Amino acid sequence: MVLVALALAAKYAAFSVPTIGFPLMFVICALTTVAIDPVRRPVRRWVEVVNQTVEQVFPLVATM
Repeated sequence: MVLVALALAAKYAAFSVPTIGFPLMFVICALTTVAIDPVRRPVRRWVEVVNQTVEQVFPLVATM
């Protein structure tokens, strides 16, 4: 929901909302997810998830 809100704000309120770009939008969404997580997981677990995701997505990014 945060990503959709940021994307819509960037599109429809372009002159009142600064342009932050999609990479920063995804970082904001990730931090929001960590902040509202009902099960408080340790930071080490979040780092493992990020590392696994990067390993899985890297071939796709390299192809693009």
